[in-house]
Amino acid sequence: MVNGADFLDKTALIIRERGEAYGSPKANMQAIADRWNMLLAGKTKITAAMVCLMMIDLKMARCQHKPATDSVTDIAGYAACLAEILSNED
Repeated sequence: MVNGADFLDKTALIIRERGEAYGSPKANMQAIADRWNMLLAGKTKITAAMVCLMMIDLKMARCQHKPATDSVTDIAGYAACLAEILSNED
């Protein structure tokens, strides 16, 4: 059985580890957005916040096929990154 608070503590640790490895969520998501914008050749402008939403959607699609706790952890992590990015835009 998963305890919700313990789950979020684990997610917070993962977010900190990813931040040390890849930099701030905004910088990392913007780097991904820049690459996706290059691939789309200017057809659509992708923002760092949109990357978070698209990654959440990817994880949801995987969960629809085969639910897994690590995908749910990733969803929570991307949601936390989105909250951080949005709070910096205000």
